[in-house]
Amino acid sequence: MKVLFLNPPAYKNFDGGAGSRYQATREVSSFWYPTWLCYSAGLVKESRVLDAPADHLGLEDVVEIAKDYDAIVIYTSTPSFKKDVETARVLKETHPSNPIIGMVGPHPSVLAEETLQASPAIDFVARREFDYTILEIAEGKPWDKIKGLSYQKDGKIYHNEDREFIQDLDSLPFTTTIYHRDLHYRHYNIPYLLYPYISIYTGRGCPARCIYCLWPQTFSGHRYRTRSVDNVIAEVKNTLKLFPDVAEIFFDDDTFTANEERVLEFCDKVKPLNITWSTTSRANVRYETLRKMKDSGLRLLVVGYETGNPRILKTIKKGITLDQARKFTKN
Repeated sequence: MKVLFLNPPAYKNFDGGAGSRYQATREVSSFWYPTWLCYSAGLVKESRVLDAPADHLGLEDVVEIAKDYDAIVIYTSTPSFKKDVETARVLKETHPSNPIIGMVGPHPSVLAEETLQASPAIDFVARREFDYTILEIAEGKPWDKIKGLSYQKDGKIYHNEDREFIQDLDSLPFTTTIYHRDLHYRHYNIPYLLYPYISIYTGRGCPARCIYCLWPQTFSGHRYRTRSVDNVIAEVKNTLKLFPDVAEIFFDDDTFTANEERVLEFCDKVKPLNITWSTTSRANVRYETLRKMKDSGLRLLVVGYETGNPRILKTIKKGITLDQARKFTKN
């Protein structure tokens, strides 16, 4: 089965979609890599990732490309959902052979029933991490045997049992290989990162309990599951080979610094590669660790301070005090 993994056309001036932490219109253009789609595409033999917003493709362009595929997997979000449903309808109606169309992402993971009810054009929802769910669909496994799948058949909606979170993340393909195969990496730009940049996930999930955060609550869980450092370093080397002019690598975990021992091992092994890198952090990392990160090539930390109000910090269950934040900032 040939599968098209689609980040669908967006609203005018809309910046968001697959992989984005924030969906909004803005004064500058910025795009995150559709990393989740690329993981899944790397598992499916006959696949392609199409990032319509980054490639400035309209619905008409997508319709023509989609005609060559048996199944279309659409990454959707809450603000884009209505438009994405319309995209699914048009793709279903214009395709020469009635393709299978499914939706993935946090929104359909939480609202699987409502997503399927939105249109008969949507055949299935792959809930939460969808890497192996889509692979099993592509391999022709009976839908009632596929974990993590919600689908509609003969006017009824079915919800299979949840799929377990992936524990062996080293078993997944390198997304950078799919970036190189399917994407135009110079179309991706984040104003606070050096250009051109490449984004890599080294883990999934986050141990923090912040009540406002989308990803661990709806998609990837509260346990920080990580790739081995050697596996990450191998992908960094792959990145340097495929994109020799890359200016910066951004490790876009929810909280890269959640496992300090692993961070220190990473610093030891990435330093000889002489790269510039950035990542995410909470405001509670020790000075000694920050120093080692900087010495190994760290340029920027994206830190979630959220607020300077201690009552709000407690209410949102940030797990960080103002004193910790001040000390971290000073360091």
